[in-house]
This record gives sequence, C-alpha cells and structure tokens, in this order.
Amino acid sequence: MNIYCVVLNWNDWASTALCVKSLFDNGVAPEHVLIVDNASTDGSAACLRRELPEVPLVVSPKNLGFAAGMNFGARLILEKCAADDAIIFVNNDALIVGGMAALEAALARKDVGLVSPVILHKERPEDVHFQGSDYDWSRAEIVFYDNETAERRKSDGLIDSPRVVGAAVAVRVDFIRKVGLFDESLFMYYEDDDLSARSLRAGYRNVVASGFRIAHTGKSSEDAPPHYYFYMKRNEFYFWGRYMTPGRWRWCRLKILSEGCMNAYQWRADPERGKAVREGVLSALARKTGFREEIRPGLMGAVLFVNPRMTAWCVKTLGKIIKKLTPATPGAGGMR
Repeated sequence: MNIYCVVLNWNDWASTALCVKSLFDNGVAPEHVLIVDNASTDGSAACLRRELPEVPLVVSPKNLGFAAGMNFGARLILEKCAADDAIIFVNNDALIVGGMAALEAALARKDVGLVSPVILHKERPEDVHFQGSDYDWSRAEIVFYDNETAERRKSDGLIDSPRVVGAAVAVRVDFIRKVGLFDESLFMYYEDDDLSARSLRAGYRNVVASGFRIAHTGKSSEDAPPHYYFYMKRNEFYFWGRYMTPGRWRWCRLKILSEGCMNAYQWRADPERGKAVREGVLSALARKTGFREEIRPGLMGAVLFVNPRMTAWCVKTLGKIIKKLTPATPGAGGMR
C-alpha cells in the first residue's frame, strides 16, 4: 500500500513547510506528497518551491475552499493510484508525531472507511485534543470522547469513532471511488462530518488509530475570523438537515435556529462576527451553498434579528412544543 498525502496551503507557506517536513520525518517520500496552493496572495507558491523543491506543487486557479481544494489535489493523485493505495488529507498547521505503521494497519481493514489520528495540542502535547467522537442523532449534537469512552470503544488499537475530523483523515482509494470525496458545496467546515456520515451510510466503520498521532493548534473559536462563524452556522443546518430523520429535524431545525439567534446576540459588540452569524443563518434558510455571498437581510432578517435574544427564546419554545407533538417512530433517533 502506498500512502499519498495532500496538504492544502492558503497564505501560510511556513506552516505548510513544517507540516510537510514532519511527513518526511515519518517516512513519507517527497514524491508521495502533493501541496495544493489555494490561489494564495502572499507569494506562497514561490516560497514553497524554494523551500521544498523536491515536492510536487500545484496552484489552483482560484481559492476553492477547503473541500474543493483538497479534492483538486486528490483527483491528480487518483490518476496514478491503485485501488489499495490510500490518501491522507492533512491540515497545513498539523504536524505528524508518529504512527504511520498504525495508520497503514487501520487502512488495511476493508471494513474501515475513514481513519483519523489521536490529535494532541501543539503547544501542550500532553493534552489530547481529539480521540474520537460520535453523533447524537436525537438532538443534533456532537459527542466528544473522554479517556474512559475512548478506552471502552477501543479494540485492536482502533477506537470506533463514527465522526472523524478533517485535521487529518485518511481513506483508501477504493473507498473514494465508491463513496466520493468531500462535498464541495460546503466550501469549508462540516465537510469532514458529511464524509463521515456518507461513510456510515455506505456500511463502513470510521475509526481513530490510537497509535497514529498528530499535533494540531486546536484554535479556539474565540480567535476565529468572521468567515468561520458564517460557514459553521450555515453548514450546521446543511449537515443535520441532510442526515437526520424528518421527524427529528422538524424540531432540531428550530433548536439550531434558536442557537444562531443567540450567537448573533452574543456577538452584538463585534459587528463583523455578528454579521457573519446572521448571514450564515439566512444563507441556510435560503438554501445557499458554496462561497459566502453578501445577503440582504430582508423581511426575514428583520424579524429574526431585530431582537435576537427574544427570537431565540420564542423559537426554542416552539421547537419544544413541536418535539412533544412529534410522534415517536422506529429509528427516529438515528440517521436517515
């Protein structure tokens, strides 16, 4: 099995260089790495060619976002891959700590779809940032594993983890040809959740290979730029609406809308972030996807956000009423 790596760069060539060098330190050959520069404006491509002349690099025609940028690189790699080869998609701000053999062993299991590493905090490597997670399909919530849960769900070095994260995720080529790549309509964020759900639907199990480890910055959402809030809120609607059973989604949609209104209220002192949340909600309600576009609030925006805290309470209360009126049906707590 050959393991190829796609690393996506956007205006951060120094982090990308460190990431690629960590792959080298763990036995990955330069010709098995592909850097995709996502139309950077800071001269990244020239810097990376100078710093890593032995590594293939392609420049996308425009900023494609995370999902399409990774897919752009993957399609080039797929042209030369065998069915039992694999691709690992790595965030450029991640560092491979070790365990490539554990990753390869996990990928060799035909029942396994997606493989993630244990993620350590880059500044505090003794802190585990991620060791598995699952979906609560009855409440539209993500459940992160603590040490006890991870141990309970581990066997043969693999932690059953229905949800994996995109900081580093590996797949076999035969999986890609059956299930597909990242959903490009999301642009960025929740594309790892969407692929996790499609993997489960296709009958695979997703896992964390406990011996495979990376270090990642684990940035707080408090430090995130405004576009983070837009895509996270918009794509939250998209993901849960696509995979929840209709009865559950009927009231969980109102729960997420209520949370969005409250987020907008909480960011009222930060105009850019507050605007990003509002536009994320309105974009989801208008069923818009892809790159963020300016949205005029219109009547709906005025109604929802004239007093977002009050709206949040009203919508949440309505959601509770609908939940009580929704009849329990077999499988209502799971994926559809």
